[in-house]
Amino acid sequence: MVLIRKFEPEDLDQILQITFDTFPERYDPNVFISLHQACPNCFLVAEVVPGRIVGFLMGSKTDVDSARILLLAVKKNYRRRGIGSKILKMFLREMLLQNIKKVELEVRVDNELALNFYRKHGFYIVDIIPNFYYDNQNAYVLRKML
Repeated sequence: MVLIRKFEPEDLDQILQITFDTFPERYDPNVFISLHQACPNCFLVAEVVPGRIVGFLMGSKTDVDSARILLLAVKKNYRRRGIGSKILKMFLREMLLQNIKKVELEVRVDNELALNFYRKHGFYIVDIIPNFYYDNQNAYVLRKML
């Protein structure tokens, strides 16, 4: 059983480990806390047993009617079980309740798994950003209208 709930500060160490294991970029832990404080409903975790976090989604509001998904990750040995979809659906529901009309995110152009995942959930490519990532990799901008 997977529980999707709001992030709590005591989850930070596990979130940082998942981030470290999933993404090549390194993030300052204070960014996670700041984003949580700015939009508590935009930061969700997937918990399999009390205290064991296996995935998360960190987002932010970018305008009165738009939001952005900054990071979405699931531990490698928990992937392909629908956990990412559950987190994403909960986030999108929460954004709808807050009158958000548009959600965007960036994905590396060579990340076919992520692109397919987001397409499955109704996102579509609207732009490309050259040299978006630290290694000069391009990013697609994906959007979903709610």
